[in-house]
Amino acid sequence: SLHQEEEKTYADWYRETYKDEIKASRKAHYDDNVEEERARVNTYHAEHREEVRLRAKEHRDAYPEEVRAYDAAWRLRNPEKVLLHNQRRRSAKAGVENSLTPGQWAAIQVAYDYRCAYCGKKPKKLTMDHVDPLSKLGPHVCWNIVPACKPCNSAKGNRPPKVIPPIRLMF
Repeated sequence: SLHQEEEKTYADWYRETYKDEIKASRKAHYDDNVEEERARVNTYHAEHREEVRLRAKEHRDAYPEEVRAYDAAWRLRNPEKVLLHNQRRRSAKAGVENSLTPGQWAAIQVAYDYRCAYCGKKPKKLTMDHVDPLSKLGPHVCWNIVPACKPCNSAKGNRPPKVIPPIRLMF
């Protein structure tokens, strides 16, 4: 009807005219209600899984360069999450038990005082070492993971360690 068309035109004009204010208001609401908003979004995604997946695919197909740049920047900002993701993927591919959480990995590092389990040095970056190697069907669980510096982890390779590290967490 004509009245609906006029309302639509007014609504479009209003959104365009006040888009910065609307955006700021929505952000303030989100910041004040983060948990509720996350729950709402998670519920929507669970109820519309296929639709969300399809929209994401369409976006990736339409803007491949932007998506690639965003993903690369995210990986640079989140090296620990990338490490955990890669380790979980490797363990799933190997078909072994796979229950290590980011919180458990953080607790393991704290227990070892951010030091290598083998040489005791405190490197800038620790790697996850599987005491029983993944390639030998060692599980990706907290009691099989120790922090190691890159040289020690590489030297150990896919063999069991000569000396088993003293602290091994059991969650």
